[in-house]
Amino acid sequence: MPVSLFSLVDQIPAELMLLKLGNNPCAGGSEYRKTLVVALKRLEELDNAEVTVDERLMYEGLLTSELAVKIAKEGLKERMAKAAEPRKKQPKMSQEEKDENIRKFAEATEFGGVVEQTEKLVKNSHKRLEKMREQSFKAIEEINDKFIKLLKSNASKWDSAPLEKPIPSDKK
Repeated sequence: MPVSLFSLVDQIPAELMLLKLGNNPCAGGSEYRKTLVVALKRLEELDNAEVTVDERLMYEGLLTSELAVKIAKEGLKERMAKAAEPRKKQPKMSQEEKDENIRKFAEATEFGGVVEQTEKLVKNSHKRLEKMREQSFKAIEEINDKFIKLLKSNASKWDSAPLEKPIPSDKK
């Protein structure tokens, strides 16, 4: 036996704001939409179609269908007139104004703290990197100086020392 929508209306939560019954067997008939709109006072959308105030008033008998059509036409005219109005162009911002807006946004949100922390980390990283470079160059200079001293102190020994084995030549 098919289920009647009228027998189910009392079981539908009154707070319901959106309802999609689509191809459900109980969805249909001449009184389907009217019954649900009247019964569910908070319903805003039924089967992907907005429930308008004038539709609700008409179904509740507080508005004639002729007046509802007139209201709908006026609303359409207003929307069309508004859509036809030219949009105001926003003045172009300079890069300084954009940067200032970003700074203000960052200060007004949690990103301000993140930006400041990131900037500090970057600065500290650059300082540490520069210090490591200086230490590396200093260590290289010290090693170079020691090597040169070693070469100079042993240079006389190498010049006077006889070769025990001849240096092999590359054979091809």
